[in-house]
Amino acid sequence: MATPSSAATSPTRADILRDCASGVGKCTFTTTSVSKYVGVYRAVLPWVHNCYASPQTYSRTIYGKPFSVTINSRWAFQVYYAPVLQKLTGYWTTHYDDPHWGHYFWTVTDTISRPLVNATDDERGVIGYDAHPMTLDESKVCRS
Repeated sequence: MATPSSAATSPTRADILRDCASGVGKCTFTTTSVSKYVGVYRAVLPWVHNCYASPQTYSRTIYGKPFSVTINSRWAFQVYYAPVLQKLTGYWTTHYDDPHWGHYFWTVTDTISRPLVNATDDERGVIGYDAHPMTLDESKVCRS
């Protein structure tokens, strides 16, 4: 175990978080605020091309959520999904068996992002799509 420098009068935030992660310190997180936000959208299907002469409805279940879209003739679309995440703001309290930087307890603020806990079906994620008229190159898939 690395011991704190005797010249250091207090640990850095990184010191405390490292000790929490390694188990050197016994740590607990106290939440002071909770919020929800939409994570990063990622494509969940390759581009789909409507080669038919009329609009077509495409339906899928994506991560347990039903999704349906009607696409015009000679259009292409791609479906995206983004998880709903939870942001916890608060502080870590660490307890050391022996004094570190002259004390047994230290606290540091932190923000943690994680999947939404106990999410309802509507809260699990967001589905979106991008659609556009097929380009000349994309329309070549319709000839095969």
